[in-house]
Amino acid sequence: MILSSMNLKNLMYAIVQKKNTNIVYHGGSAIISIYNPKVEGTQYSSARIKVLNGPESIEVGWTVNPTLYNDTQTRLYTFTKTSSSSYFNTLCKSIIPISTDIPLGIPIAPISTTEQQFDMKFMLFWDSSNGNWFLKFGQDETVIGFWPKNVFTALGDGANYVEWGGEVFSPPGVPSPPMGSGYSERLEENTKYDACCRKIKTINEIDYVVNAVDTESFSDIVQYQVIDEGRVGADQHLVLFGGVGGYIGE
Repeated sequence: MILSSMNLKNLMYAIVQKKNTNIVYHGGSAIISIYNPKVEGTQYSSARIKVLNGPESIEVGWTVNPTLYNDTQTRLYTFTKTSSSSYFNTLCKSIIPISTDIPLGIPIAPISTTEQQFDMKFMLFWDSSNGNWFLKFGQDETVIGFWPKNVFTALGDGANYVEWGGEVFSPPGVPSPPMGSGYSERLEENTKYDACCRKIKTINEIDYVVNAVDTESFSDIVQYQVIDEGRVGADQHLVLFGGVGGYIGE
């Protein structure tokens, strides 16, 4: 699926992002809870971490996307936006896979319920020595692929912003799908019911992984919410996000 085939007005977000501090980030990471929101037709619902510089970006996380995968399983995905194109996974061969054990698009399970929650770690790392971006997955931070520097212009020199949270797409006139757990119209402020990104971190200019600070929340419609709980405990910055959907548009 190429982004240019979608109406950008039908992309909806509930995210926490770094404020504009004119800092170069070497990446970011998060442990994201795993859910399987119901989608139909060309809809998708995702939870991800995203790095940006100018018009270019990389995002990685899980998605339910029948158009991309021909099913409604929760799967690992990447989305790349360069100065000239936008695409999922390896459709335009920008990301070079490394791991044969963890291919892009692999189903992610088990799925969280109110009785038991499951999550997975996602990381994007920029190697300043060569300008490549690396995708790391799982608690052991397995490198499963990388984007060569020459794929990008601005992003090849690091990121200016990092984001964490949810994103959905729905075609015009179709009620938008759930985001995250889709448990209720308002967040419960409880990880038993709400999807979350925990231990959200950035990678600084000397490659240290540090807790995310100077963050701000953004949600473009009331059907999706995000709460930046801030620092919870010694090593955890917690973000809650989600919603039942149902937005049709103006």
